[in-house]
Amino acid sequence: ASVENPEVVAISTPEPTTPVTAAAETEEPLSLQSTASNTVIGTNARILDIIDQIEVRGLMGDGRKVLLFFRDTGRTQAFDVGSVINNEWQIRISGVADNPRRVVFEDNAGAIYTKQF
Repeated sequence: ASVENPEVVAISTPEPTTPVTAAAETEEPLSLQSTASNTVIGTNARILDIIDQIEVRGLMGDGRKVLLFFRDTGRTQAFDVGSVINNEWQIRISGVADNPRRVVFEDNAGAIYTKQF
């Protein structure tokens, strides 16, 4: 069978209920958006003590570098997000967040620790 006059059918899709736009200003930086339900809050007492001895002195490069003062050595160092700040315990900076302003650290097991400043 041949179709001489095929019928054109318009298919409409429903409009999304939420407009797709740029990220809202209240959202956290991309480095912290993956806060899935399987995120583990760190409870290791030694790591908590190490982080407690750190003083956040500031941010550089739009939050891509964190300036940390280590009370035990009396030194201030700048670290990129993703850098390991303690080799023994493999603590690294995983990001910076707002509201409240804090640096987020992660240990080698993936547990999260925060330091407000």
